[in-house]
Amino acid sequence: MIGKAHTGKSFGGLARYLQSGGKGEQAERVAWAESRNLPTDDPEAAARIMRATANDNARVQKPVYHLSLSCDPDDKPDKAELLDRASRVIDDLGLKEHQALIVAHSDTDHTHVHILVNRVHPETGKAWTNSHDFARIEKSLREIEDARGLRQVPGHHARSPGQEAPDRSQGVSTGQLRQMERDGQRPFAELVKEASGDAFKTSQSWTELHDRLGLEGLRLEKKGRGLVVTDGTEQAKASAVSRDASLKALEKRIGNYVEPERAPGQSREHGDRAPDGPGHREAGRDAGRNDGHRPGSEPGRGADGKTAPQPGQNDDQDRAATVGQRNPDRNDRGRDRSGRNLQPGLESAPHRGAEPPALRQKLDRYHASVARQEQLKALKAEQTQAAKTINRFQQKSAWGQRQEQALDQVWQTAFRDPERAKKHFETLAGQRGGQRAALKILKVNPSEFGRMRGISVLGLKNAERKEAQSALQQLPGEVRRVSGIRTALQSDRQAVQDAQMVKRELEPRVKGLDEQQRQEPGQRAQLKEIAKEARGLSDQAWQSLSQADRQAVTSGRELQKQSRGRAQGARGIDISR
Repeated sequence: MIGKAHTGKSFGGLARYLQSGGKGEQAERVAWAESRNLPTDDPEAAARIMRATANDNARVQKPVYHLSLSCDPDDKPDKAELLDRASRVIDDLGLKEHQALIVAHSDTDHTHVHILVNRVHPETGKAWTNSHDFARIEKSLREIEDARGLRQVPGHHARSPGQEAPDRSQGVSTGQLRQMERDGQRPFAELVKEASGDAFKTSQSWTELHDRLGLEGLRLEKKGRGLVVTDGTEQAKASAVSRDASLKALEKRIGNYVEPERAPGQSREHGDRAPDGPGHREAGRDAGRNDGHRPGSEPGRGADGKTAPQPGQNDDQDRAATVGQRNPDRNDRGRDRSGRNLQPGLESAPHRGAEPPALRQKLDRYHASVARQEQLKALKAEQTQAAKTINRFQQKSAWGQRQEQALDQVWQTAFRDPERAKKHFETLAGQRGGQRAALKILKVNPSEFGRMRGISVLGLKNAERKEAQSALQQLPGEVRRVSGIRTALQSDRQAVQDAQMVKRELEPRVKGLDEQQRQEPGQRAQLKEIAKEARGLSDQAWQSLSQADRQAVTSGRELQKQSRGRAQGARGIDISR
């Protein structure tokens, strides 16, 4: 088995990728999803809950931990086995009590799962450290392989006795390339080719090409007589990526080369990701010091010297490498689906330097309020669903009790000692042959169950005996029906217990979020304050705002305009009429 690990900022971006792929067109890729310490298996709802939990510890700048586990193509574990392996790795990493979502994909030939974990503990608020996680993951995988007799995969950090370490040489032969495919240590040009998709072939302008590469954390630069693609750490010749990516081919198709910064109309907003630039990388390093990074360490590296990559919207195309290999830094801007900044203060200087601090504070407060409102909506929906499950079971259980009582009445009509008859029937049903054999005996030899009600003399039967015989004929059908009801209720009990647990867990969180919202000014009032602070905003400051920030400012100005219109209308009313 092979493991890949990443840390990052955006729960929402990763959840959407896990659910429907980088372009949102692969909804069928999910085979199944299971959660741990969460009330839902839905990726987006789970991401919102994880974000709310992570917000309890503002010092943690990268709360997302993304782990993927891939099986050998010949290894085809079922759901239970794959879930067991994933749970084993989670537990071995010390994340047993953390919120986690395990998602299995069926879009490749080899079985694999993705694990989205919240590094922030839901109760203590402390952040789990990923120090030496590569070694811990490899050790866990080797133990799983040993226990199940699976093929051993070479690793740099944890090898089985007698197992050789993989070749670390720089030269790559055809044979080595196949091994590197398995280990994740692939040439940068190949990774760029996967990440860029058909961007070089189908982009209609340099602006579009720069933007599409930026979405993958890549940057296109002119070097000498050609082009190179870089992620800020490594680079590859564009012509080595694809024939369509050479400078000559691109200029022939979309015109003379235009630098990214000078590309006309180039957008700065890219949803969950943005191109890494020197300023952005430096800002990420400074912010990272609050998350276990020591001063003086390399940019993008933690105190243990290990690279801390960012999970993008496409894991298989990400620059994070297999466990034990290099993990180039690809910073995520930490925005949710609407482009809202979920990690205030982490943007690079070129993106954030021009905006007034007071405006930034009000925007962050407003976005936090909107995020809480969305989270409350999701949690209350979960509460409603849990309440419906419990209510349906209660109604079904009450109906089942009425059917039990009706069956008791049939036994009472048929036998003089109904309790003895029932007990004998249950004893026979519990023996070999089960309920079917017991019903056959009841039909053939009812006297074995006790004396029937009424009198029968020389073939003459009184009314009570006639009712008893009629009841005896009803018993088999009634017994089968009530037995089916019992089975259905038993199967529903686990779902009800889960729903009751969800309800208990959600109540304090919903109460806390409700209290926070009540203490905040209304969102309309906040938008008006934002518009007031944004008066006289320079073009540079406006361009530095995210799409969600600009929408908030625009909405605030609309509200101000409406208020002025109503005030003017009120002053213009002639009350003498």
